[in-house]
Amino acid sequence: MIQATVKKHKLKSVKVIAFEGLLVDFCQKHHSRVIIRGVRSVKDFEYELQMAYANASLDSELETLCLMPSLKHGFISSSIVRAILAFDGKVKHLMPKPAYKCMRKY
Repeated sequence: MIQATVKKHKLKSVKVIAFEGLLVDFCQKHHSRVIIRGVRSVKDFEYELQMAYANASLDSELETLCLMPSLKHGFISSSIVRAILAFDGKVKHLMPKPAYKCMRKY
């Protein structure tokens, strides 16, 4: 879904790479120095802060940048989308069109 969305919006400088293991190891392998994360709430922020400190303890040169979504998108999560889908609710307005098209295949 992410690959389809990136392709649709012609984000040629963005790569989508799946991985297993520690994010710090992934960042070192790909010479990345900054992790960008989204936070919607204080709960998200607390979790991301802990992860950022843990990652920094493993690699002191790694920085984490947290971004907040607009109010319009602040409540959306995969859990909410799955809950709505469980009751055959409409979710098209909650995700990018390419992601929605991919999801409809399943």
